[in-house]
Amino acid sequence: MRLIIAEKPSVGRAIAASLGSLQQGHGCLNCAGGTTVTWAYGHLLSQVKPEAYTGGRIDIGNLPIIPDEFRMVAKDADSEKQLSVIAGLLKKANSVVHAGDPDREGQLLIDEILDFAGWTGPTQRLWLSAVDPESVRKALGSLKDNADMADLSSSAECRSRADWLVGFNGSIALSRKIQAAGDSEALSLGRVQTPTLALLARREEEVVGFSKRHHYIVSAAIEGGIRAGWRMPADLDGVSEDGLLLDEPVADTTAARVTGKAATVMDSKVSQGQRAAPLPHSLSSLQKAASSRFGMSAKATLAAAQVLYEAGVTTYPRSDCRYLPAEQHATAGDVLRGLAGLAGADGADPKLKHAAWDSSKITAHHAIIPTGRAAGTLSGDQAKLFGLISAAFIALFHPAEVFETRSAVFEIDGLTFDAKSRTTIEPGWTKLGGDQDDEDDQPDAAAGRLPDMTKGDRRTCERGQVEERETKAPKPYNDGTLIGAMTSIHRLVDDPKLKARLKETSGLGTEATRAGIIETLIARGYAERKGKEIRATARGVALIKAVRQVYPPVADPGVTAAWEDQLSNVATGKLSASDFMQAQVGQVRKMVAAIVGGAAIEGMGPAPSKHPCPACGGPIFDRKSKKGFAFFTCGGTCGGAFFKEKDGKPGAKLGAPGEKREQPAGTGPACPECQKPLIEGSTKTGKPYFRCGSGDGCWWPAKSGEGLGDKWPPMRK
Repeated sequence: MRLIIAEKPSVGRAIAASLGSLQQGHGCLNCAGGTTVTWAYGHLLSQVKPEAYTGGRIDIGNLPIIPDEFRMVAKDADSEKQLSVIAGLLKKANSVVHAGDPDREGQLLIDEILDFAGWTGPTQRLWLSAVDPESVRKALGSLKDNADMADLSSSAECRSRADWLVGFNGSIALSRKIQAAGDSEALSLGRVQTPTLALLARREEEVVGFSKRHHYIVSAAIEGGIRAGWRMPADLDGVSEDGLLLDEPVADTTAARVTGKAATVMDSKVSQGQRAAPLPHSLSSLQKAASSRFGMSAKATLAAAQVLYEAGVTTYPRSDCRYLPAEQHATAGDVLRGLAGLAGADGADPKLKHAAWDSSKITAHHAIIPTGRAAGTLSGDQAKLFGLISAAFIALFHPAEVFETRSAVFEIDGLTFDAKSRTTIEPGWTKLGGDQDDEDDQPDAAAGRLPDMTKGDRRTCERGQVEERETKAPKPYNDGTLIGAMTSIHRLVDDPKLKARLKETSGLGTEATRAGIIETLIARGYAERKGKEIRATARGVALIKAVRQVYPPVADPGVTAAWEDQLSNVATGKLSASDFMQAQVGQVRKMVAAIVGGAAIEGMGPAPSKHPCPACGGPIFDRKSKKGFAFFTCGGTCGGAFFKEKDGKPGAKLGAPGEKREQPAGTGPACPECQKPLIEGSTKTGKPYFRCGSGDGCWWPAKSGEGLGDKWPPMRK
């Protein structure tokens, strides 16, 4: 039997339908030719929790946790059932076809199931960029050896393990540090989550700290309807560091100075240019466009794109590529016919070959495009996305926009003024509806066509003009702009070498993970949605301040993007998985040491007690249990907890759960049972009582104030 394992049931059914002779089995479909198709439900396995490596609660002294061998378990009860189904089918199989999604996560997802089940037999790889019947048949006819994907799988495994190491060790270390300082907060760090939160926190600080400034724009109204802007000298007084003229008298004086003066043309240029339609969409560009056009969240966009893919009407959605295989250009006419009736489809020329058709620029998968299969009735979000994807594809088969640009430089009373214009000659693809929200392809704004001029021409400056403007606060992120910032993280990196490399390679997170990261931050209370905006909460800002204090690299988007760059090198065999993990382990050790050995985190938790830890000499902090029991916790290397004695000093150590606890020394009257001094305590409401350290019972004080009163009744069973 040949067993095909798909990543999800819908893809499994599409594969089975192309094979024919379907018979429903238990968690599978039996098909023609001795082939059975089964499936996962996304990731069926997950990393075990860190407590599994230590056998119980993790104190700060247990960190870092670096497993010699990472262990996997079923994600939940449903996953365990399907794993059992797959394992049973593998026992009957002669060969396996890996049909995970065509990316590194899809590669690992099925590989880890095969490894967990102990499968060592022959395995082929089915690489599906679309699940329409024709695409499935073609892919089944060109299976690859799954061993060729080993580096891609290793890259995903490294990503998973690095996330685990950074996330759990960082979260536990920082949480214990805060908890030791008297705060009950459990904090969450993540290799990509925390730098993304840092973007939101920085923007929140910019928005909250924004101070409005007035600035002034000086221009010259020159005869012939020309408007030219003043080119301010570099050494001009009254100009801010960011190039804004803040001095109103300087602006007024300059405008008055040029009014009525001759304006001599120092230079004049006229040129024609063309602008082709934007590239078709990757997931990030689709999320940006959907957010801008429809206010859709990144998560909703991905969900709708996934439905379209599984319905066979668009190609694989988690693509980071905006190019198309040149060999597929021949099928463009068929796809366009399938889009008949949509704006621009009927007038599209399938013979036109846009620069997007470039096989050399294809990564793991190509841009998201329609398959040409009839879409049928689509829901709101799906219809909107299908429209965006189809419009981008149709635009490729319309001519480029042809435009003319003109520029002129004027000298007026020794000052320099610039004018420019941009005029559309042939609208080409733009007549279909503009620029499709592609920020990188926006033209310069035009303000009327400049007249013909030659060097030396003299005109009159009819008047100088001053326009007063106010600086605007930075806009909070929305889903689209945050995805854009994560994708173009090089813009926020100062190091020129790292900036150049990241511009060509990596962003923060991947196409498949960015939407989930945003939702995780919101679910954990570090960010919130306010209408279309995504804002860091006070809790999120405080967390980033704490991280920057103890170990800044965890919050540095450039560092994490560089790690993503290294993961890409693992996927292509340029870097070994072991070298990558060795570097990650080193970083985790540095991170834990910095958090544990650092000073108390400013603004979080109370000041340490004046008493040192009796075990390691580190700082200790006053704590109270939920029931009002007072004790100390150590913020140093031992991470211990201690009784708080009546004189306010630390006493005996509190044991870990399951351990027999040391008892503090008794200072009260003798126990009537064992004759040892009783330990003084108080109830949640502050009422005093005595208890026996040997477990013989508790007593109220005598009403007279001396000796013992009534013994507590035994607890009901």
